[in-house]
Parts: sequence; structure tokens; C-alpha cells
Amino acid sequence: MIEAPRIGQRLVGPNLRRGAAWVAAASALALLTEAPRVWSQEARAQVAAAPASPREWFQRGLAALDAGRFDDAIRAFERSYEMRPSPVVLYNLGLALRGAGRIREAVATLDRFVRQPSEGTSQRELAAVATEVDRLQRQLATIELDVAPRAARVVMDAGETLSTRGRALADPGTHTFSISLDGYRTETRSLTLARGRSAPLVVQLEPVHPGPRIQVEPDVANATVVLDDHQLGRGTVDAPTTAGAHTVIVRAPGYREVRRQVTIASAGSTRLVVSMQRDGGISPLAIGLAAGGVVFAAVVVAGTVAAVSTAPRVYQPSPGTNPGWLGNTLERAAP
Repeated sequence: MIEAPRIGQRLVGPNLRRGAAWVAAASALALLTEAPRVWSQEARAQVAAAPASPREWFQRGLAALDAGRFDDAIRAFERSYEMRPSPVVLYNLGLALRGAGRIREAVATLDRFVRQPSEGTSQRELAAVATEVDRLQRQLATIELDVAPRAARVVMDAGETLSTRGRALADPGTHTFSISLDGYRTETRSLTLARGRSAPLVVQLEPVHPGPRIQVEPDVANATVVLDDHQLGRGTVDAPTTAGAHTVIVRAPGYREVRRQVTIASAGSTRLVVSMQRDGGISPLAIGLAAGGVVFAAVVVAGTVAAVSTAPRVYQPSPGTNPGWLGNTLERAAP
């Protein structure tokens, strides 16, 4: 297990080990960790119950960090930083967040330290922390969001609100998502995210009371279907809409645009079948029927030729000869 460092330790590659104290942190650490030599039992109890100064909160945070109690360390460092903002506290807060698996917050916190370090911090020390920030960033997972309707509210882990489209970074692990919108059934999804990987979150909320829908079925597979200047999709589409008059537009490369006025009822589904015409004026359906007719005609002609060519020929005897049995049989078999 990699030891979680605090100020007074150096970053060495991905491993962090104890080393010489930072020049900039030494004075700050001495100030923050200085404590009275003699403590009364009552004073100890008061400090343990409720630290009153940023120094005391910082000391409590260091003790929790050393013991691996990262959540306690986070609370203590946050309280110390609220009372007295200090790069030393900020750095140790970043380490506690990292230890708790809150990598995204650790990245943001340590990055703040790099941008606003303690006075006198060397470039080498800043570079070491920046390297650790880069390493942690590569561990973050990516969520690919595709949620409809777009007005829906997406909440991750009962706290952070996400967009319904695009990408969002998250810590590796299992997360719970709540997707809600007035008039729709709330959906709850769970995703387990791997380090440095992406995962999709695709959700289509269903209305509580199903309203009217429209089904458009063009006879061109890649045709684009537009309803009132809003693209519904390609090919056959089935989408919710509102009651009343609407304009349906169907477009496809090489075909004439089709416009239809439809009136949608307040409930149920309205079906619209669209036959498109090529720029030359013949629809795909007509082309199909015409092609079938040509095939049928070819079969009839071929059959006629076959009948003519395979019909039995009647034996015609030469004048003055007796056809006999063969000639009579052929005559009876002739059509």
C-alpha cells in the first residue's frame, strides 16, 4: 500500500515516500504543528471534542491522515482551510481526498496548490505535484450522456447535477443516477466505471400519461423526417408530439421533398405512410412494380418460346408412302 504523504514528504514518480521537508512548508508546518508542552486534562478533552483554531483542526487532520482515516482527515482539513486558507492545508486536503478515492476532487485541489503554492516552493516540488495530478487525471472515468427529454434533470450519487448530453468525468467505481422531469416517470440507473474508461448512460424517460404520438413511414430507408422544423430521425420514426396541426417534411438525396399537413388527436398514435418520388418522377414503389412487370413479361415470353420450340412435330409422310403406326401416334399426340 502506498503511504499517503503530507507536507514534509516528497513525490517520487507514482510512489510517495518520506524525505526532506519542503523549504516553503517547513516554517508553515512548524507554525501549525506547534503545541503547548503542558496540557490539562480538561483542555485536552475540549480540543478533542471541538477544535477551536485552524491549527488544532490541521493537527487533527494530520493524525487522521497518518492513521488512514481519510474521511476524518478531509473534514478536519476543510474546517482548518475555512478558518484560515493556507496552501499547506490545501495540499494535505488533496492527499486525503486521493486516499478516500475522491480522485476528481483530489485533482482539483492539488491543481489549486500548483497554481497557488506556498511562497518559496521550488519548481521541482511543483513539478512533482503536477506529475501526480496528471497521473490521477488519467484514472478518471468518462460518462457519455444521452438523456431525453433534454429538459430532464440528471443527478449523480444524490448530489451532483449533470447535463443530459455530452461527457462528464467521474471517479472510478459504482455510481447511481436519478433522471427526472415533471410529467415523466423517474428513472434510476447504476453504472460501474473502470479507471480511465468510458461508459454510456442512455435514458429515454416515459411520460406518466402517454400523450399523442406520430409514426412516419417513408419508403426510402435513409429519408430524414422533420416535424415542424424539428428533426425526428431517419427512416421510420415513432415520436411523441402534441395535439393539433403539424407539418411533416420528408427529405432524401435524389428524391423530391414531401410535405404533409397532419392533425394529431389528443390521444393515440397517428400513422403517416410517405411515398417518395425520384427527381425523375418515379417513386420507388412504382419502380418495384415496373420491375416486377418486366420479370413477369419475360417469363411469359420465355414460356411462349419454350412452348413453340418444344411442341411435338407432326410427321408428314412423303407422297405415296404409308405412315404406319408411328405416323398415327404422332398425329394423336400433336396439339
